[in-house]
Amino acid sequence: MLLLYVAISFAVWPSFETGNDNPGYTDPAASYVLGQGFTSGCWYAQEHDEFWAGNAPLHQFLLIPCFKVFGFGYGPLQLLELLYISLAMVLLWLSAARSGLILSAGWRLGAVAFFLVSDCSLCLATSGRQEPICLVIVCAAWFAMTLENRFARFSGLAICALLAPWAGLQLALFIGFMGIGSILLFQRRYLREVIVLAGGGIVGLLTLLFFYKQMGVLDKFLASISPHTGIAALHTATTGVEHIRENWGHRLGGLKCVSVLWTLFLFVLVSAQNLSNKRSWGLIGMSLGCIIGIPACFAGLGVFQPAYGCYLLLPISVYLFALLSRNPTGNTLRTKIILFLLLLSAVLPGAFLWRFAIQGIPSALNDSHKRMDAFVKKTTHPDDVAYVDSRLWYATKPQIKETTSSYWDALARTSKDREKISVVIIFPSSSHMLNDLPGEWRPTGEFLELPDFHRFYRIFDKSPPYRFVVFRRVDRP
Repeated sequence: MLLLYVAISFAVWPSFETGNDNPGYTDPAASYVLGQGFTSGCWYAQEHDEFWAGNAPLHQFLLIPCFKVFGFGYGPLQLLELLYISLAMVLLWLSAARSGLILSAGWRLGAVAFFLVSDCSLCLATSGRQEPICLVIVCAAWFAMTLENRFARFSGLAICALLAPWAGLQLALFIGFMGIGSILLFQRRYLREVIVLAGGGIVGLLTLLFFYKQMGVLDKFLASISPHTGIAALHTATTGVEHIRENWGHRLGGLKCVSVLWTLFLFVLVSAQNLSNKRSWGLIGMSLGCIIGIPACFAGLGVFQPAYGCYLLLPISVYLFALLSRNPTGNTLRTKIILFLLLLSAVLPGAFLWRFAIQGIPSALNDSHKRMDAFVKKTTHPDDVAYVDSRLWYATKPQIKETTSSYWDALARTSKDREKISVVIIFPSSSHMLNDLPGEWRPTGEFLELPDFHRFYRIFDKSPPYRFVVFRRVDRP
C-alpha cells in the first residue's frame, strides 16, 4: 500500500503548484548546494547573505544530501517527503500493534489508509515544509514507548525529544502537550517516560539556541519565531491593535481541513456507541483533550495553520480506529454505515483522491513546468537578482545570481537586498509591490499564461489562466 501511495504521489504531485511555504523552507538547502552558503532570499527576518536561522534547521540539514545526490528540484524534495511519510506510517503500524491500542490488523491498516488519503497527507507531501520529518519523530517516540528494554525505551525517547526543537518548535509543543495528557490520563504509569521527554526537549532547545548563538544569528532566530510564539499577539493586544481578531482564520486554519472535520464527526459518532464500555472512556477522554487542547495551545501561542492539521488528525485517527477495533460487531447495519462513512472520507472534496482526479492528473498531463523553465531562461540573465512568484522559484533559482521570493516581501521596504533587485516576475495584481522597491520599473511586455489546475473547485476550461508578467529596473546603478 505504501509503495502504491509513493508511486502515485511521485507520478502526479511533482507538477503540483508550488506554494509560499515551499521556497521559504527549501531555499537554505538549495543555496548551500548551489554554492551560495547556508543562506536564504525567501525568509522574512533575514538578509540574503546571513546564515539562515529559521525554526526548522533539521529539515534543511537532511535536504542538503538529498539535493547533492539527486540534484536540485521539486522532485527530489517531494520524494524525500514521501519517504518520511511512509516511514512514519510503518512506525505507526508497529506502535499500534505493539501497544495493543488498535486490536486488529485490519483496523490498523484502516488507520494508515485513512491518514494517507486525507488532505493533511496531501499537504505534507506537496508543501515542502518540515511536518513530514516531524511526523516521523512523533511516531518514533510512540514506538520507543512500546519497547520493553528500559535503556532502549528511554534512549529512544530522549533522542526524539532532543530532535524535536530542531525539527520544529511546533513539534516540541505537540510532544509536550501529549506528555502532559499522558500524565493526567495514566497518572504515574508513564511519569518517567514523560520526564525523559521533557529533559530531552530542554536539552534540544538549549543546543539549538547555542548553535545559533555560535553562528552569530541568535537574534535573527528569535525574530523569526516571535510572531509564532504569542509574543507578538500579547504585544498587539496590549497596544490596542486588532491583530488577533483579524488573524483568527490563520490561527485556527488547522480546523478548516476537511479531513480533520470529517474525523471529528466520525469520532463523535463512534464515541457515542462506546460510552457504555468503561474501557473506552480513557480513549474518549484523551481524544476530547486533543480536540480541545491542541488547537487551543497552537492558536494561543501563535498559529494553528492548515499545515498543522496533521498534529490533530494523527492522534484522533489513532483513537478513532482504536475505538472501532473495540466496537461490538453484532449490529451489522451500524457496522456497514461506519464502513461506508470511512470509505467516503477518501473522496471528500479537498482530500487526496478528489484532488488527484480534479487537479493532479490534469496538472501532470500539462507541460506547465517546461514552459516555466523556458520563460525564465528567456526573460532573465545569469547576473540578475530577481523577485519571483513562488510558482516560478524552482525554475529561477538555479538560473540566475540570486533569487528572492515568498516571505521576503516583508523585508522589501527595509532590506539592503532590495537595491540589488533587477527583475520582478509576478502576477499583475501583485505589481503594487514595486512601490516598495527603489528605482524605476517598467513592464517588458513579456508574459506567461498557464492553466489554473489548482483551485479547490475547478470548472476545467472555464477557469481563467495564471498570467505572469515581467518588470525590469531601468535605472540600475
